[in-house]
Amino acid sequence: MKWSSRRQLTYLTSVILFMALLVGAFYLVYKPAPTCFDQKQNQKEEGVDCGGPCARVCQSVAIPLKTYWARVFALGDGTYDVAALVENENQGLGIKRLAYTFKLFDSNSVEVAKHEGSTFVNPGEKFVIFESRIKSSQSYPAVKAFVELEEYPVWEKISPVPRIISIERVGFANEPYPVLRLKVKNDSFDNYRDIKINTVLSDTNQNAFAASGTFVEDLLAGESQEVFLTWPNSFVAEPSYTDSYWRINAFDLN
Repeated sequence: MKWSSRRQLTYLTSVILFMALLVGAFYLVYKPAPTCFDQKQNQKEEGVDCGGPCARVCQSVAIPLKTYWARVFALGDGTYDVAALVENENQGLGIKRLAYTFKLFDSNSVEVAKHEGSTFVNPGEKFVIFESRIKSSQSYPAVKAFVELEEYPVWEKISPVPRIISIERVGFANEPYPVLRLKVKNDSFDNYRDIKINTVLSDTNQNAFAASGTFVEDLLAGESQEVFLTWPNSFVAEPSYTDSYWRINAFDLN
């Protein structure tokens, strides 16, 4: 190789090395900082964008939600209420949005109605999912219900909601239509709003035969309010057990 060619090659190599060093330095200075949303397992995460410093928790860490039961309650004219009792055994983990599907079946296990919805899940809580007035498109009555919860929800670290609400059954009347009267009290020194209340009525064998839900928009510190739950048709007998579940969204509080 001629001396002039070697000089040109050396010059070209030097330029390439200089440009590579310049690009590398630029990248080190201006490269994006690791985040919990960059689709990479970095910054000591336990998985891709989960665990470690990220609020999102890896699926393998969370205990799956536990469903105790799902029930269908006939209202007449092919209309039904449905409810399911669910528990989150994770004390420091919650779900900002959990999708679910209620499916109603007749005595021959034929699906007669379906309803989709969503809710939040607080840490360490047992709660009732309630949906009202689901219409069946079939002539055969619905006799059983199942609830399908989202298989892979997004678990996040979240502080539990303090146990600051108490609910007392004040009275019940069955005629001319059922009316349940409850007293809801805020036992804390803080004001709360958007308190969701779902109630399940059960017979002497603790079998649920009705459910309903309502909201308390605002409940001041130390305040008590009465709420009323109603049903369109009288029951065969008064409820032996009244189980009320109140809920405040932990993600709104935090």
